[in-house]
Amino acid sequence: MSLTIVVHGANGRMGQAVCALVDAAPDLRLLPLTRGSWPASIISPAVVVDFSLPPALPALLQHCRSAGLPLVSGTTGLDSSLEQAMQSLAAEVPVLWAANFSLGVALLRRAAVDLARRLPSDWDCGLLDLHHRHKLDAPSGTARMLAQSVDAARPAGARATDVASVRLGEVPGEHRIVFAGPSERIELAHHADRRDLFAAGALLAARWLATQPAGRYQFDDVVDAGVD
Repeated sequence: MSLTIVVHGANGRMGQAVCALVDAAPDLRLLPLTRGSWPASIISPAVVVDFSLPPALPALLQHCRSAGLPLVSGTTGLDSSLEQAMQSLAAEVPVLWAANFSLGVALLRRAAVDLARRLPSDWDCGLLDLHHRHKLDAPSGTARMLAQSVDAARPAGARATDVASVRLGEVPGEHRIVFAGPSERIELAHHADRRDLFAAGALLAARWLATQPAGRYQFDDVVDAGVD
């Protein structure tokens, strides 16, 4: 049975990448949504994949609640009210939000957290967030997630992670984490060469989420499930 992928924000950069992959997948059915549109009916089973902007989310969350649709969202820059609204929706339908849908970034975070736990407090940590010139949020959602994860794992007395954001050219995304001690340093880096790797990760999450009960999920849950 085909799974309908409702792409919210289909005209955006990530939305277009998701649409292209859905079109090429024999087990998926594409339903693209542009600004302000919502279909009268949706063929089940279906999952909404959202890459839009924060102002578009309240209406989307209401549609998902009314239709009982699972939601995979990669929209970043959410304020506390949108976070709460997404948490409320998760009581009724499965909701997976992630700042990044890359397997490499998920494993980068785990490696960085492991180092943060093991290194003494006199080591500093810095993070470089490099993206294309069109990206609106700085730091990126991924950079904030990585910094928060590292800081939560650091020993008492350690300085907070210093984050630097650079926006230039058409760089899909690069995150570099540097741990520096008194006489040595360790560097971890992830380079995104193509935007469709994030789209592929979002569709991996959508396939997995379609079979889950209501609740709040992370991309780490998909990684842990070992979904192909």
